[in-house]
Amino acid sequence: MLNKIDKAVNDLYGNWDKIDNEVKDILDKILKTKDLNKLYTDTINNENKSRQQLLEFTEKYENSVNEANISDILKMLNKK
Repeated sequence: MLNKIDKAVNDLYGNWDKIDNEVKDILDKILKTKDLNKLYTDTINNENKSRQQLLEFTEKYENSVNEANISDILKMLNKK
């Protein structure tokens, strides 16, 4: 499976350098997990938590969240 993914990435992008580290980490988790259902459930729960955090943040700080800073804001909120 990893060989097919590696070939696809190299065919499409030339190498792995253009692939975001977060995407690499997610792919690594998927390939190493023994329980895809649990991984899926955990991912959905984390996405819902992030969504709620961002909604609360935007209520407090209107018009402050954008594509450029959303990851940094989520990292900051999760450190609390």
